[in-house]
Amino acid sequence: LILVVVGCKGKYQKRVIISLPAYGNNITRALGISNLKISTTISTTGVSICGWRYGGEFDGGSFYSGFGCRNYTGVNETITCVNNAGIVTSHLTLLQPQYKDLNVNMQCSPSPSYSVNIVFKACPTGKISPGLIMSKQSTSPCGYGCTARFSCAAGYTGNTVDATCNEQATWSPAPNCSLGKLVTSITVVDNTMSDPISKDCNSDAVIVGSCLAVVILIFATIAL
Repeated sequence: LILVVVGCKGKYQKRVIISLPAYGNNITRALGISNLKISTTISTTGVSICGWRYGGEFDGGSFYSGFGCRNYTGVNETITCVNNAGIVTSHLTLLQPQYKDLNVNMQCSPSPSYSVNIVFKACPTGKISPGLIMSKQSTSPCGYGCTARFSCAAGYTGNTVDATCNEQATWSPAPNCSLGKLVTSITVVDNTMSDPISKDCNSDAVIVGSCLAVVILIFATIAL
């Protein structure tokens, strides 16, 4: 099959929400993703102050205190806070494309405190699976929103797929090629000939032609 080269398109602007507390405290996101949103919901009972911190470089101060909610808008991030009868929901949105792993903290005094490690990865562009052929990228690495065309090598079956690197740093739709299997079938043709006219001069016996067996090999490639 012929491999077609497809370049990288612009990044998607879909907001991907990470909720704290996060299971396992580790999250993978695609390299270069922007508008990355982290969310948390807490009860303000017994809480005096809460704030966001990430990367060891930004301390957004408090989004909640005894005076209520506080919103913040900066060049690289925004913070929102909504208080609904003592239940506060806050969002930290990282506006710029992200290329460096981050540790994000939401800290309240005296509690709770939540943390998540965000690891940024490119979508795989090497040998993804046997028989799968992928186009080269015009830029490398292939991060969020990057597209590529996948096709199957000779001996494999599957559809050609135009896939996009999604927010989890995986290809969507997922390309897949299946290994074909060579199957041999044998057909035997029994060709019996008779000639009721031809006779031996001293015999009434009918001359019967000899049997001819023809073996035909048929090769078919059948998808597993």
